[in-house]
Amino acid sequence: MSQSEASRAATRTIRASDEQVESMLKSLDRDEAPPEIASKRSSTRHTFRLSECLLEMRQPGAAEFTTFLVKTRNISAGGIALLHGGFVHVGTKCRLRLMTTDKVRADVSGRVVRCRYLGQGTLHEIGVQFDSPIEPSAFASSAVQTRILLAEDDAILARLTVAHLQQLNAQVDHVLTGRAAVEKALECEYDGILMDIQMPELDGIAATRQLREAGYTGKIVALTARDQPEDRQRCLAAGCDRHLAKPYTPRDLEWLLESLRRDALTTTLEDEDLLRDLAAAFVEELPEKIERLQAARGLKDLERLESLARLISAEGGTYGFEQISDCAARLEQAVGGRKPPVEIKRLTDELVGCCQRALRTATQS
Repeated sequence: MSQSEASRAATRTIRASDEQVESMLKSLDRDEAPPEIASKRSSTRHTFRLSECLLEMRQPGAAEFTTFLVKTRNISAGGIALLHGGFVHVGTKCRLRLMTTDKVRADVSGRVVRCRYLGQGTLHEIGVQFDSPIEPSAFASSAVQTRILLAEDDAILARLTVAHLQQLNAQVDHVLTGRAAVEKALECEYDGILMDIQMPELDGIAATRQLREAGYTGKIVALTARDQPEDRQRCLAAGCDRHLAKPYTPRDLEWLLESLRRDALTTTLEDEDLLRDLAAAFVEELPEKIERLQAARGLKDLERLESLARLISAEGGTYGFEQISDCAARLEQAVGGRKPPVEIKRLTDELVGCCQRALRTATQS
């Protein structure tokens, strides 16, 4: 049955308007989870909104599944929170038809582990525990950890910006000068640099020029209070990819991270059929490689993790995915050098993120 046919056959139990439901979701997001719920969570929750999600449930004693249309709230590796217009017994078996960020259908099974009344009509929040863990970043872009370098000498603005970015699941390194930004950017891999234009020692324009002259190809976003056309053009001419005017809002930062997460990652091989086919085959195998990387990290199997990183580094370079190859090489060196676990985790997440970008790019092309 197609998605549209299944939706027509499903029972809509939520009687509230879209505006009322959205208000309820925002209220839930603002409130702390009840202690009995928070204490049972073993993984991070990420905002995940589907206005229409197909939920099949088989209540205790029922012979068949009944299909409902529900609204989603958030998702984690182990489960999902939903809004449903009715009470559901704990232990109820269910199947969910979810949608990935690449608009691909994914059917996931689980069971209800909690149901609480929200005090409005018949609206309830249901917690579903998945039968098998999923990768949240495949469904919620907010689950994709983005690594950001913030170059900002205003201490108060920097603290606010770092706090907002961390709430959006970004890992942030902060430096106070343009010179420090150049040194840090050439040492580490970032999804984006937020470069204040007015800084001591070396301003943002000069720092950006130095990075580009050194061969840096990553994304650089200019941060400046001057928002005239000539100011934007000056930033772009220096090598910045875009411009963000001060004062910026949390929503501006959210849009910025979304654009960085959607950034394409493709092969650099010449457009010959055989080479392109080989590169495509490499991308098709990335989901399995991601799963093996995460399993090895979870089991703290350093020998296996090092071997996988070495393999991906070699294959990535061969098939024209230099960024994947570079990330894998850094992970291999860190594991071989027995770097701290937090550093190995960061580099593994970085490699997984690169692989996921390549997969998203291939799906969208």
